[in-house]
Amino acid sequence: MNGTYVGVGMISPYLINISMLVGSIISWGIMWPYLQTKKGIWYDASLQETSLKGLNGYKVRTATLSGARGMTD
Repeated sequence: MNGTYVGVGMISPYLINISMLVGSIISWGIMWPYLQTKKGIWYDASLQETSLKGLNGYKVRTATLSGARGMTD
């Protein structure tokens, strides 16, 4: 664990910390397992795990869109 993350967590309001925790639980606990069940339906089943045309593409797109949205708010 990096000390910077601890420091930022200490000075951030609790609402931000809770929303980030809930977002990570939804993302990694619900959304990605659901997308993995769509392998072969939404994206090609023969793709490598690192291909941006498969599940990794969904992860990168989501991160990019949420980062861009945060910059415009």
